[in-house]
Amino acid sequence: MRTSTLRRAAGVWLCLLLPALFAQASEADGAGACWKPLHVRSPAPPAVSVRAGGQLDVFLRNARNGLVHRVLDAKTGTLQAQAPLGGAFSSEAAAVSWPDGRIDVFARHTNNTLWHRQFEPSRARWLPWKGLGGLLTSGPAVTSSASGRMDVFVRGAGNALWHLQYAPAEGRWLPWKPLGGLLTSEPAAVSWGEGRIDVFGRGIENGLWQLTFDAHQGGWGRWQAREGVLTAGPTVSSWGPGRLDVFTQGADHTLWHLLFEARLGGWQPWRALDGAAEARPVAVSPAPGRIELWARGPDTMLRRCELESPLPVPPENSRPWEEISPMPR
Repeated sequence: MRTSTLRRAAGVWLCLLLPALFAQASEADGAGACWKPLHVRSPAPPAVSVRAGGQLDVFLRNARNGLVHRVLDAKTGTLQAQAPLGGAFSSEAAAVSWPDGRIDVFARHTNNTLWHRQFEPSRARWLPWKGLGGLLTSGPAVTSSASGRMDVFVRGAGNALWHLQYAPAEGRWLPWKPLGGLLTSEPAAVSWGEGRIDVFGRGIENGLWQLTFDAHQGGWGRWQAREGVLTAGPTVSSWGPGRLDVFTQGADHTLWHLLFEARLGGWQPWRALDGAAEARPVAVSPAPGRIELWARGPDTMLRRCELESPLPVPPENSRPWEEISPMPR
């Protein structure tokens, strides 16, 4: 989706409103019914990260545009008391967690630059906020594809995708780099394993676009168009190598799921999940076979949806897509 080469190819765009093209996908699985209110209001969508052991850390912007941190109580399904982190932000945050308990949080400051704060587990404390520059026109996305490495993506000048990398070997942030494209939403990013990053965004014709980094294939590839017409930015999660789960709100205002599973041959058809979509949900995978969606509803209340999906079956026994359904209670 580099701006110099963006083209509309015949057959690339597939409107989510066309039931004939998604006849199988129209079989509702009840996922829409899984949205549960958390009785917490937020002026922006949440950021969610998963620590070792499956603990979920949730970061919310408060009414004064500062950031607060809350932990999900796994036993009760409720959020613990909030801890204020300060700052002054104009977008939702993005967060990434590490096996040792470290957390890194990023957000777009009110001056449209990127700010970063880190939780230091050895001393159980948050370090001060630090500015990382840039010129942001969206909230950030962050992922990690190697120990100590962080990759932050934002929509920047000219609505192109911009990349900021922390290189652990050098112990510093590398300069901002443009990655092209022409985005109409904030990006979403995920890593399914060492040396692999996938970034998604909504393009100028509301299509889904993907940019992949593969350290074993020479680095960054080319922007690729995926089927679909989006009315909001996408979100993506992965629970292991060869697996991507993309979620978005379709033109019919329902939640749609696009699966990439290498052991099923790659991309599978779009599938509608029953019920109205919450605007731009955030997806995380606490464990293999599990996905959690978090979103802010039209009443500004936070909602949470737990999904489960069987692990991939061998290609010779595969179905058009995997069943995905609410977690049993």
